[in-house]
Amino acid sequence: AGCMHFEGLFDEMGESDPLSAAYWLKKAADQGHPDAQYRLGGMLLTDEGLNRNVTWAADYFRKSAEQNHTKAAEAIGLMYRIGMGVDHDSKEAVRWLAKAGQQGDPNACFVMGEMYRDGEGIPKDASTAIHWFTRAGDRGHAKAAEELGVMYLSGEGTEVDEEGSAYWFTRAEQLLTGGGELADYAWDEERDSIYGAEYDP
Repeated sequence: AGCMHFEGLFDEMGESDPLSAAYWLKKAADQGHPDAQYRLGGMLLTDEGLNRNVTWAADYFRKSAEQNHTKAAEAIGLMYRIGMGVDHDSKEAVRWLAKAGQQGDPNACFVMGEMYRDGEGIPKDASTAIHWFTRAGDRGHAKAAEELGVMYLSGEGTEVDEEGSAYWFTRAEQLLTGGGELADYAWDEERDSIYGAEYDP
């Protein structure tokens, strides 16, 4: 009941009174509600009514992720990947992004594919990269579908498969042109803040 109460308050006053929304979110977050911790982390990260504080944002994302909040696991994984609000730690990035990916988050699956493809914090493994890109592509991630098209065409991590390549290039085009269902990119502003050029470590 408490969780639904804070969500209602957030939705009601989030745009008109972000400070009040942040007050109630913090109360819920400090009581251990994972979604409140995630939302408060997002407000702290994106300067949404609060002074931006990436260290606090990372702390709230981590607390939420420890309670199996998928989007929070993705967020803290991305922050470890680039060292925002936390020390750069590729192993921690892999830990949290893999957790989010296993829970079905398409963007986390895509990033895991990138990290295995490039050997970023983990041994380079093109076939495992294909596994993660496929999980992302199957969930509507257009860039993952495009990456699979390239890998099947070149035979990277797999045998050359022109039919498979054509399938994934077509799938990517469908997703980008509205002929398919794109993955849910909730909190795009949050991701932009993590990867954005405005961040100055």
